[in-house]
Amino acid sequence: MLADVQRVVANQAKALDELRNELQQRTNEAAEAKEQLTQREAELEEIRVQLSQRGGARTVGTPQDELATLLRIPNVKAVSLTGSELAKRAAGFLLYTVNLPDSPAGTTYQLWAILDKPISIGTFQMDTGETAHLLVKKVLGFTDAKTFAVSLEPSGGRPQPTGPMYLLSQS
Repeated sequence: MLADVQRVVANQAKALDELRNELQQRTNEAAEAKEQLTQREAELEEIRVQLSQRGGARTVGTPQDELATLLRIPNVKAVSLTGSELAKRAAGFLLYTVNLPDSPAGTTYQLWAILDKPISIGTFQMDTGETAHLLVKKVLGFTDAKTFAVSLEPSGGRPQPTGPMYLLSQS
């Protein structure tokens, strides 16, 4: 009986080691993905600056150019994203808007997730000929929200909406 218990303990220790190795591998992969994302964000910012310096002139063939073209379509789109085999439980969406008026001096647009009450997701500016970017990080209650809105708020944003609503999702 002691030999059976030792065998079970040995098997569990082996399984635990395998899980630790897998966790370390996933941690390394996540760190690598984060580094790649940071690099891509820097590349996108550099391209945005280059495009604005060229007066918005179109260059040929890059994914960034295709995205810029999509953002010039005169309507609002939301694209649902689902997790791949690498992240089956992951989900997200890409929201892009066009034709929002410029943000007047001293104001900013603020994105809200609305559940029982509005939760600020972040702020962004709109200037003539520019596209706005807002990287949304995990916010408590975000995944439960059924409605999203964009309001015009004083610079820096507010804890709750105080300004006019410019965009509202259709629930």
